[in-house]
Amino acid sequence: MVHLAKLPPSEQEKVLSLTPREMHVLALLAQRLSYKEIARELNISPYTARSHSRSLMQKLEVGSKVDMLLWAQKANLLEKEKKVNK
Repeated sequence: MVHLAKLPPSEQEKVLSLTPREMHVLALLAQRLSYKEIARELNISPYTARSHSRSLMQKLEVGSKVDMLLWAQKANLLEKEKKVNK
């Protein structure tokens, strides 16, 4: 869950500029899916998946997918993986 109040105003604006589809692509990228796998998951072309990724990088003002995922993690945009005790 995103807690916008905890982010500086400039970072809040970045989060609010993301579309639901971009947020979904971001979550799938965080799961280490390729553009081809994201495309299959969302029923879009790999080119469109890549386009969403580029749009995300531009909106978040980062230069790489790694930087994008680090930014998203720092902003608490990504779901924490739940640990299962066995």
